Amino acid sequence: MLRIVVLNPKGGSGKTTIATNLASHYAVRSMPATLVDYDPQASTTRWLKKRQAGQPAIHGITAFERNNRTTRSFHMRIPTETARVVIDTPAALDAHDMPELTRGADAVLVPVLPSDIDIHACSKCIA
Repeated sequence: MLRIVVLNPKGGSGKTTIATNLASHYAVRSMPATLVDYDPQASTTRWLKKRQAGQPAIHGITAFERNNRTTRSFHMRIPTETARVVIDTPAALDAHDMPELTRGADAVLVPVLPSDIDIHACSKCIA
């Protein structure tokens, strides 16, 4: 199972767009995909809900939600048939949360817009 994390602590960098397009790419190519949404804004989850029934399935996990009725490990379980996991991280990501989100990642994608503010924010993230 390939695990891809899309992160940048700055909002509006295209994380959700990249994450949803990657998951779609894999699903269309018969590589079962799971899309994990850590962003409380829930754009990825909203996108998943709008997909048509006839489209290739993408399993969604709402990692930003906390539910006292189920364990965290049950809520975060990835289906065994999953070939690709794509993780959409939130904006304003705390540096202390990065190790948990990137643990076990095969790739970390950091989208950066070509502006001074975005490049500066990104370079601090990468450092």
